[in-house]
Amino acid sequence: MTTPVRLSELAEMLACRLHGEDCLIDGVADIAHAQPGQLAFVYNPKYLDQIAASKASAIILKEEWLDSCDKPALLSDNPRLSFTKAAWLLNPLKTSKPGIAS
Repeated sequence: MTTPVRLSELAEMLACRLHGEDCLIDGVADIAHAQPGQLAFVYNPKYLDQIAASKASAIILKEEWLDSCDKPALLSDNPRLSFTKAAWLLNPLKTSKPGIAS
């Protein structure tokens, strides 16, 4: 399980602008399957209508789509890239030490 990160911290790490209330994020998911505590994104305006029904705690989207968002948001010129970076930050690669396994 990932240690939760404040949305404001993610905004800083991703060079996005936070809109709305800060919240804790512990994972990422697509907008249709996101759960509370997760961050989702919209990269195409045809998916804006899914924001209201999504259980995601926050959404990454373009600033010009903000009127369609009723949740805390990270505003990005490239929501898909910002979401990918957030996934890496929230799910770092686990490395194992070389040696004999027990």
